[in-house]
Amino acid sequence: AAEAAEAAEAEEAAEPEESEPQPKRSKRRAQDGRGEGKDAKGSKEAKDGKNGKGKAKGQSTKERQSSSMTRKEFMKKAKAITVQIGDKKIKAEPKQFSTGSSGFMASTKVTVDVGGVSLTLQCSLNLPVIGSKEWSE
Repeated sequence: AAEAAEAAEAEEAAEPEESEPQPKRSKRRAQDGRGEGKDAKGSKEAKDGKNGKGKAKGQSTKERQSSSMTRKEFMKKAKAITVQIGDKKIKAEPKQFSTGSSGFMASTKVTVDVGGVSLTLQCSLNLPVIGSKEWSE
């Protein structure tokens, strides 16, 4: 009877306890250490504390540009920019997005040739300025 009790205890110890399901990580993320967690700003950092982008320390683009001008200055000074998709030149006009960001926007149809077949594409360009959501009015 004592052997049966010991065997039952050993079997219980071998079974994993039920716990909260862990989020799945891809094999690549598990192998390279990504997905280990986030710092206070929400960005993933390598174990050595560097951001892994090979850039010198300093302000991020968002930090640098968040006080560069106001929304009103942008709309007054910004000129339309031209972007080329295939053979078509598209004019992106300055815009205040509903999100609060400022930037440029264009929407049009573009025809491209794919293997001798002419296809029409719907082309939408949203070009928000990084950090512009932080601009004052």
